[in-house]
Amino acid sequence: MPTRTTRLALLYGTLLAGHALNETARDALYLARHPPASLPVVYVALALVAGGVSWVVQRIPDGARPARRLVVILAVGALVSTAFAIAAQRTDSGWSTALYVWSGVFGMISTSSMWAWMSARSDVGHARRDFARIGVGGLLGAIVGSLAAAVIGHLASSAWSLVAAACALVIAAIGVAWTGRGEPAVIAESLPAKAAGVRAQARYAVLLFVFVSLGAAVLTAGDVVFKATIAEHTARGDLAAVFGVLSASTSGAALVVQLALTPFLLRRFGLQTAMIVLPATLSAFLALGIGGAPTLAAVGLRASAGALQHSLHGTAIELLFMPFELDLRRRLKLTFQTVGHRAGQALGALTVALALVLGGSASSPAVLSIVLGLALSWIAIAMGTHRRYLTIFRSRLDGFEPDPRIPLPSPALGAQALETVLRALSLDATKCLSALRLLERHGRPELVPTSLLAHPSTAVVVATIDLLVRASRTDASAHLVRLLASADDAVRGHAAAALLELGASTLDVEALLSDRSAAVRAVARVVLATRAGEDAAARLAELVDAAESADLETRIAVLRALSHAPARPELDVLVARLAARGGPEIADELATLAISRPHPALAGVLVDRLPARATRAAVHAALVAIGDAGLDALVARIGQDAPRATRLLLPDAIAAHLTPRAGAALRDWLESEADGAVRYRILRAMGRFAREGGPLPHDVARTMDRLLDRTLRRLVKLASWRAHVHARYGDLARTDAHVALLDALLLDKQRATMERAFRVIGLRGLRGEDPEVLFRGLRAGDRTSRESARELLDHALDGRVHDALLALTDDEPAASQASRAAAALGVTLALDPDAIERELAADGSEMVRRVAARAAGAR
Repeated sequence: MPTRTTRLALLYGTLLAGHALNETARDALYLARHPPASLPVVYVALALVAGGVSWVVQRIPDGARPARRLVVILAVGALVSTAFAIAAQRTDSGWSTALYVWSGVFGMISTSSMWAWMSARSDVGHARRDFARIGVGGLLGAIVGSLAAAVIGHLASSAWSLVAAACALVIAAIGVAWTGRGEPAVIAESLPAKAAGVRAQARYAVLLFVFVSLGAAVLTAGDVVFKATIAEHTARGDLAAVFGVLSASTSGAALVVQLALTPFLLRRFGLQTAMIVLPATLSAFLALGIGGAPTLAAVGLRASAGALQHSLHGTAIELLFMPFELDLRRRLKLTFQTVGHRAGQALGALTVALALVLGGSASSPAVLSIVLGLALSWIAIAMGTHRRYLTIFRSRLDGFEPDPRIPLPSPALGAQALETVLRALSLDATKCLSALRLLERHGRPELVPTSLLAHPSTAVVVATIDLLVRASRTDASAHLVRLLASADDAVRGHAAAALLELGASTLDVEALLSDRSAAVRAVARVVLATRAGEDAAARLAELVDAAESADLETRIAVLRALSHAPARPELDVLVARLAARGGPEIADELATLAISRPHPALAGVLVDRLPARATRAAVHAALVAIGDAGLDALVARIGQDAPRATRLLLPDAIAAHLTPRAGAALRDWLESEADGAVRYRILRAMGRFAREGGPLPHDVARTMDRLLDRTLRRLVKLASWRAHVHARYGDLARTDAHVALLDALLLDKQRATMERAFRVIGLRGLRGEDPEVLFRGLRAGDRTSRESARELLDHALDGRVHDALLALTDDEPAASQASRAAAALGVTLALDPDAIERELAADGSEMVRRVAARAAGAR
């Protein structure tokens, strides 16, 4: 039983056969009674009539079943064609003009309505495959119709072509009614309306209308030039046969293009290339005509238009309507393909008419130059239309953030926003802390008023102190000195440390030494040790002895105080000695201390503290502050027998350095690492490294290409194994726990490997798209988002990577995914079930081996 796509191709072919019979009879009967110079006037009339007919057709109710409307249109077309066949027996010429206008309008209305019906249940992904196949059926029908018209024109009157056209339209109407009888009503998806998406569709619709109209203008002008040239060199009685043979020849060329060129161009070069092939070819022939070969140019215009307009270009036009929502797509398709097309025809016809009125000919260099300008404008509009086409798909993926852990950049605070923030610095502690965080985020600590140091909330006072110190606000020293008399130990400790960092010289050190808070006493000791004087060395020795012999709380307090002291080598030695004696608590303090006192001797201790989640960010910052010594300590752990938990954390720590050495270290590690989980962490770290401006080695693309090839081959294997599980185990995948687990495990491996592939692609380079957004879109629950991501992916990739990834992300069975991707990559898949079982048993993943062995025992 033929598939739905095959049935649609047959019906479309039948319609185009009737259309070809109508058009051939129309051209022969009209040019036998009218001079070619009258054609521009007819095209203007076509444009005027098309708008009214389109308005009427859109109001024919179809009950959400487009087939009903199409059947009515085809039936009316058959009746009118029969009426014109009867009228052709008359000798007056008025009916031939009406026939020309009618056939042009009906052809556009009927084909647009049929495409609207055929695409009602399609999406972008399936449209790329199905529309090309349907187009083949249409071209075959057009060839049959053109040849039939040529035979009829040679043996009898062209009026009989109209009778044959009516018969073809009746057959098409019956076929559409039969095919659509069991189809459910087409209900548009209720997607949330986003303002950005609506604006994108509106801008895209304007550009698409201009694209269609300009194309019609160029094609019409070329058609007039061609017909005028043929009419000058052919007897009127032979026009029907000549037009029929030419139409059949160009339809044959179009069939070859549709079969061989269209799928290749769409797959390899994308929609934009398909959009500009026709205007570029027409531009070349127009330039040839301007250069002195008008006859050759006229024939070339007709040949290229006939070969490309209803094949490659026609498929591209239909795909351009797919981004619109269903209801809007149906309305715009009918309007643009009738009103827009006919408006363009009027423009092209008026261009030729103006030249004829001025005394020129349809193929004069002046006319060809104007048409060439239109063709070049058509190319420019095509490129802009394609950019807007992609924008619609991006707008549907707006909800997919590349990485929710990465903070979005903050806009600058305007005057009104700043006033609102400052008003929030009130007695309410929650609002006040939020305002302080906002000022900190925007880098405006100089705006923090010192009066907040008198706030009743300890949290607000501590946050204010930190911001004042960060802004080096020496004007706050007097307020901080008063805080030393506070009853709150935390406030006194932060105030003393702030005064130490601000370099205050009025501290009462003796009073601080007797304070009950260890933090305050530690600040006093550090102040004494850093003051110049004859006894400075003795005071430093006292500090060292006190710190080494004191309890843990005091040693931690000394370390915290040292982070606020001015940099001195003697103090760095003390830090190193404390680190050598300390335990985990001391090491955690060092993570913060080393940011302000980056001593190389601390690097090893800090690397050991990477597994501690609470201080990991501080450890990263401290190792970056230490510099090359910190990076060396991290890289040294790569080749050592470090615990796997530590090895998994090393990539992010290395990536934090953002230096060429760090990028090279990550690249080298990636090539040599055998552990898949560690490789994934390295890839993720390299992605963050690149996003934050880290310089990757210039040859990293070659590394990524090799890794991507291995990753895609792994994906193909996983897809083929899943297909094997479905084929060999059948219903056991639902009833047996081990088989179901194997299927789920392979699917999970496939998704994880796909994510790895997209991370590699991001480092390799993806043309204008964010790989993380596309990956999240491909995994979305709704089909619209998935198809949007696939369309953007199709635009952003090329070559065998393009073909393989599109195959592996398609909504098809695993067997089809594996076979298409394997063909793209040149991979030979094992077909023997026993051979596949051996592959599973030898897989590098221990979990896959174990589960596959248990599943094999379930048979």
